[in-house]
Amino acid sequence: MNKLQHSKFATLGVMEMIGVLDDPLYRELIDVSDMLGHIRSLPAQIETAWRQIHEMHELPRINPSNMVILGMGGSAIGGDIARSLTHDAAKIPIIVHRDYGVPACVNSSSLVVAVSHSGDTEEIINGFEEARRRGATIFAIASGGRLIELAQKFKVQYYRYESDAPPRASLGFLLTPILALMNALGLYELDDNIISEAIYDLHKLRQKLDADVPSESNRAKQLAMRIHGRVGLILASAPLTAVARRWKTQMNENANTACFFEELPEMCHNTIVGFEHPSQLGEIMFVIILRSAFSHQRNKLREDIVAKLLTNCGMQCEQVSIDAVKHPLSEILQMVMLGDFVSYYLALLNRVDPTAIINIDYLKASLQM
Repeated sequence: MNKLQHSKFATLGVMEMIGVLDDPLYRELIDVSDMLGHIRSLPAQIETAWRQIHEMHELPRINPSNMVILGMGGSAIGGDIARSLTHDAAKIPIIVHRDYGVPACVNSSSLVVAVSHSGDTEEIINGFEEARRRGATIFAIASGGRLIELAQKFKVQYYRYESDAPPRASLGFLLTPILALMNALGLYELDDNIISEAIYDLHKLRQKLDADVPSESNRAKQLAMRIHGRVGLILASAPLTAVARRWKTQMNENANTACFFEELPEMCHNTIVGFEHPSQLGEIMFVIILRSAFSHQRNKLREDIVAKLLTNCGMQCEQVSIDAVKHPLSEILQMVMLGDFVSYYLALLNRVDPTAIINIDYLKASLQM
């Protein structure tokens, strides 16, 4: 049966669409740019980037006073994850900057990591130029574009990779070089064994979540079914706060779904009193609490209490965790993969191409007018 013959799926109702989540022809009809293939490639991206970054002649060897990671959208999430890993370990401030320019603290003793998947993100180009004017040590990460041209022109070290995926689906290439830099600078200790174990764990998880695994035994498909038709709210404490942001943005971009995130313990001082009104909130919101084996014990207790409060307010609430993890990096990456698959299956339920980002494309085009 070809795509045209199978186009009847476009008119199916919600319940019927849930029934065809396991149909490869339906997936082919919706996922025209193979986002599924990009999601599957995360462990391969990490393995390739880790090998390539260590094949470079050298990485920056400095003792920076601070580390500033410049990035926007999908190109910034690698910095968020790297910073979350070091939240209680790094001896210097690590800042993820999502804007033009650079923070005021950037000077000649700073390390600035400029990250842009395309290499042409205007905010990052602007930040690169400002960091250079201030005499900072710069490291660039991109697949090409103006950023690599500037790095070559000014003899700035860089990591260039090849990827035909959009930024949000190139996380392995965007995160791994930052982790390697942190390791080289003594900011966060990693080795080949930790990376290999994380990659192995990702392969095992992918086997459980992949599209050919039926819905009845597929955790990601089941989560997508439960959140379908509702506004998502993702909650997490360190070290999973960056993953909560990742789940939120993947729901936004892959599934065209309204979704938000909150961090614990901060939300316990404000957001928890905002769930009583409007009274219909419980009918339209689905809350997911990402739980880490490495969270502070008091935050683990807070998560239990918040779940109870939300349930009492009529919210649907689900707690999600990864079993038997030995290292925070493996837990974080598995949580990322789980969220990516959930957002993908939610896109199928919403009948939207998980690669297309029409509103972002329109905004970028309008900025050029």
